[in-house]
Amino acid sequence: MDATRRKRSTKKRVKASKKKQKKLLMPQMK
Repeated sequence: MDATRRKRSTKKRVKASKKKQKKLLMPQMK
């Protein structure tokens, strides 16, 4: 329901999740 609050919380998580995704995607790409 709170779109603004959701975006703020996700932005912080996105940075950490992207790092984790890169680590998981790297072995898959090879």
